[in-house]
Amino acid sequence: SSSSKPSLSILLLFLVLFLTISLSTCSPTLSNDQIDEIASLSHEMPLIYHPEDIILNPMRTNTIPRHLIGQNAEYPHHGKSSPRRLLLLTHPSMTHTHSSFLSQLKMVFDGSVDVKMVSDVDRIEAYGEYLYEGIVVLLPQTERLSGPVKPKALLEFVDSGRHLLIAAASDAVSDALREISSESALEFDHDKSRLHDYFHVAGNDGEVFTSQVNEKVIREGMEHPVVYKGMAMMETTTNPLIIPILRGEKTSFSNVVGDSLDEAPNCAGEECLLVAAIQGRNGARLTFVAGTDMLSDAFFDMQVQGAQSGNRGFSHQLLLWSLGLRGVLRFRNVQSHAEGDKVGKQMFTIFEHVYYSVIIEEYDGEKKQWVPYVANDIQLEFIMLDPYYRIPLKYNPDLHLYEARLQIPDKYGVFKFSVDYRRAGYTPLVFETRQTVRPFRLDQYERFIPAAYPYYMSMFSLMIGFVFVSALALYAGYDGRKLTVAAEKVKKTQ
Repeated sequence: SSSSKPSLSILLLFLVLFLTISLSTCSPTLSNDQIDEIASLSHEMPLIYHPEDIILNPMRTNTIPRHLIGQNAEYPHHGKSSPRRLLLLTHPSMTHTHSSFLSQLKMVFDGSVDVKMVSDVDRIEAYGEYLYEGIVVLLPQTERLSGPVKPKALLEFVDSGRHLLIAAASDAVSDALREISSESALEFDHDKSRLHDYFHVAGNDGEVFTSQVNEKVIREGMEHPVVYKGMAMMETTTNPLIIPILRGEKTSFSNVVGDSLDEAPNCAGEECLLVAAIQGRNGARLTFVAGTDMLSDAFFDMQVQGAQSGNRGFSHQLLLWSLGLRGVLRFRNVQSHAEGDKVGKQMFTIFEHVYYSVIIEEYDGEKKQWVPYVANDIQLEFIMLDPYYRIPLKYNPDLHLYEARLQIPDKYGVFKFSVDYRRAGYTPLVFETRQTVRPFRLDQYERFIPAAYPYYMSMFSLMIGFVFVSALALYAGYDGRKLTVAAEKVKKTQ
């Protein structure tokens, strides 16, 4: 019995050490109040950007993160106090024949319009900065464009993000204008050609009328058809950036005046483009009008189907859109935070519920102010290499913003909220914000999880089995002296 006491002490010592090691592998338990307090501290952390992510917007005085800048976070040409436009004419008499169009142009831009002859233009930029935000060129004759307004200079003007509207002659187009249109995947029909339509005749001199207007560009003032006279344009390739604004009727066709109709015309029906534009990915608009006659006073006052033509209203709406006073979108005040919080945080956690909001506005050129833009086809993507979510942004009329709610997936890394909105008639709206997603902290996991129940059972069964086997070995009644004598007898026999 005296020898069994040290053995029992050693057994108890080993059992205590085993229990200590087993329990030390488990994480310390925190109360729910402590976990909520830690989570609230992380929520109150300010949203911090690295210095390399900050840029200075030249149109604003504050700094904004680089990854919050899309292609038009702040539309670049609406921030200036009095941007000017330039109207180029080929003959002084056009100030009388197109006086209504000139009055519309000055009214839309509050008189900030310079009217010059094409031959009198000395420059459109100075010291690397353009002097105008938009240029309108009326070419009723096959005028040669050269000097500051040569085709290369005008295309560079558009590449800088500014707008250009060109109205060609009704019966012939210069090589310079064909060079500009070819860069836009548009082609004018042959010289001396004209749009014909025997079912929609508006006059005795080849005038026709059409109601095939793009309502996304010309939104109002089109109760009556537009009277047109001149040649037509065609698309040379399928270009998603081309926006047809005015088409011919289904019964129209383009053909050289006096030629027979034995051969198929170059274009027919809605393939004949009378007014078309190409909108670049930088938001710049290059608009072509295939005949200047439709912008003249005579066509503004012409009667068609017993009423005044819609040319005046069409011209007004065309100026607003072509020179960047309509269909211009911007975004601001991008926010993303956990549900229930009011401020953003630096990192989200997997499975966390997130609220995202952004304000999207459209510029109203007539009111000279930004107004809320309402649409139901804007989508938000949550991306890490591939989109994990693509959900609609819903407009909240009470707060005048778009919002969405989502749950962070079971994937951690660097994600980004992305909006890529491209619609015909509107400037592209592309912006994104980066967001880090982390896994759970050690104290955020459950204390006991069902998946680990087999491990818990094996641990406790091992401890119980160890105690049982040790007790059996110590107290099974075996006599150590008898075992020693038996062992000595075996040695002697050997």
